[in-house]
Amino acid sequence: VSTPMDISITLEAQFGMNWGLWKQSVPLVEELGYSGLFRSDHIMVGKSEADSLELITSLTYVATTTQRLTFGSLVAPLSMHNPVELARQAMSLHDLSDGRAIFGIGAGWHDPEHVMFGFNLGDKKTRSPKKATLHYLYSRHVHTEIPVADLPRAHPPPPVDSPAPPAPL
Repeated sequence: VSTPMDISITLEAQFGMNWGLWKQSVPLVEELGYSGLFRSDHIMVGKSEADSLELITSLTYVATTTQRLTFGSLVAPLSMHNPVELARQAMSLHDLSDGRAIFGIGAGWHDPEHVMFGFNLGDKKTRSPKKATLHYLYSRHVHTEIPVADLPRAHPPPPVDSPAPPAPL
C-alpha cells in the first residue's frame, strides 16, 4: 500500500522577492498541489540592495488568500524579534488561518545581517530565555481559550529553567 507524500515548497523572500512576485507565486503554489509554503525571515543575505519581504505581512497574505496550504516560517530568528510580539503574531496567524500556520523559530545566525540592522546576535545563553517565553505563550494560546491580547497578563513567562509545554513551533 502506498501513501501519498506531502511536499511543501520554500520561497526565499530576501533574494529579490517583491509583492508582485509574491502575489503571483502564492496562488501558483496552491494550484500546483503543494501541501505547504514556507519562507525564512531574513532582511538580507548577500547583496543588501535586493528586494525582500517582511515575514509576518507576507504570511498574513498567505493566510488570507489560500484555502488549504499549510504555511509558515523556516525560521524566525528570535535575535531579531521581541518574543512576546512574535508569539502574538504567530498566534494571530494560527487563528486567522484556522490552524494552518506552522511557526518555526530559531536562534539567529547571520551576523552581518544583525550588525547591518542594529540587532545583537548574542550567544546561546542570552537567546534561550526568549525561546522559552515564545514557546510558552504560543502553547498557552493553542491549548486554552485565552485571547491573544490577554496572554502576557494571564500567563507571565516561566522561569528559564521551566520546560515549555509541547507546541507546533
